[in-house]
Amino acid sequence: MSENEKKHLLPNFYRFIQKRPDYQKQWTPPSDVMTRERLSVIGVLFVFSFLNLFFAAYSSPFYRYSPYTDANIYMAVARAMQNGLLPYRDVFDHKGLLLYFIYYMGSLIDRSGFLGIYVVLSLSFSIFLYYGYLLSRLFFRPMVSIFAAFSLAFVSVASPIYINGGGSTEELMMPFIMVCLYYMVRDLHQIDHRDSIASRNRAFGYFLIGIACGAILWIKFSSLIVVGFPGLFLIGVLITKRRFKDLFISAVSFLLGMAIISLPSVLYLARHDLFSEFSEVYIRFNYAYSSLMLDTEIEMFVEMLFLGCILPCVPVIIAL
Repeated sequence: MSENEKKHLLPNFYRFIQKRPDYQKQWTPPSDVMTRERLSVIGVLFVFSFLNLFFAAYSSPFYRYSPYTDANIYMAVARAMQNGLLPYRDVFDHKGLLLYFIYYMGSLIDRSGFLGIYVVLSLSFSIFLYYGYLLSRLFFRPMVSIFAAFSLAFVSVASPIYINGGGSTEELMMPFIMVCLYYMVRDLHQIDHRDSIASRNRAFGYFLIGIACGAILWIKFSSLIVVGFPGLFLIGVLITKRRFKDLFISAVSFLLGMAIISLPSVLYLARHDLFSEFSEVYIRFNYAYSSLMLDTEIEMFVEMLFLGCILPCVPVIIAL
C-alpha cells in the first residue's frame, strides 16, 4: 500500500462509517419513556422487589416473626386503632399518623402477623426502584438504567436502613424521596428548553412531589430536609431564569398534592379531637427527643442523606 493510499485510508473509512444506517441513528435521551417499556420495567421490578425483600425483610413469610422493636411498636399502635383506641391519647408513640395508617392497612391483610407489611414494603420498594430507573433513563439507555435500578436495590438492602430487617420510617420514605428527586432532576435537566415539559406534565410532576412531601411530613417531618435542599435549589434556578409561570404552576400543583395527602390525617385528628395531643407528641416531644438524641438524629440524617443524594448518583457512577 502506497503512502498516498495510507493517507486517505482513515478519512475514507470514517466517511464509510458515517453513511451506515446504525451510525446515523443517534440516540437522544427521551423526555418520556414509552408505555410498553415502562410496563415491562414495572413488571420486572415488581417481581424483583418481592423476591428481594422475601429474604431481606423480617416481615416476609421466610421469617417466623419480626424482632425489630420499632416495627412492632408501629404494628401495636395500628392494632390498637383497630380496637377503638386513639394514637397520642390512648397509646403512645411519636411518629406521624400516616405511618400508623400504613401499618393499619398492612394489619388488615394479616391480623396476627406481618405478611401485610411485607406486601406494603415490597410495593413501596418496587416504586422506589421504578423511579430510580426513570431517573437514570433521563440520561442513559434502557439496559444501563435497569442495571442501575438493580444496583440501587442491592445498595439499599446493604445499607443501615435494613440493619433491623426493614419496616422503618426511612424504608417507607424511600419511594417518596425518589419521586421528588426524579421530577426535580427532570425539570433541571430540561430547564433550558422552554417547551420541553408541557404545563400539564409539569403540573402532574409537582403534584406528585407534593404528595410525596406530604407523606414524608406525616411520617417523619424532620426528614423533609433531605428533599428540601434540592427543592430550594430548583426554586432559585426558576427565579434566576425568570420562569415565573412555571414556578406558579409548580407551586400550585405542589400545594394541591400536599393538601390531598394530608386530608385523611387532618380529618382523623378533627373527628377525634386529637390536635392538642398530636401537637404535644408529634411536634413538641419530637423536638425535645431530638435534642436529647442528637447523635441518633445525626445518624438518621446521614442515612436519609444517603438515600437522597448518594443513591441517585449510583446510575451515573455505573455509566461512567
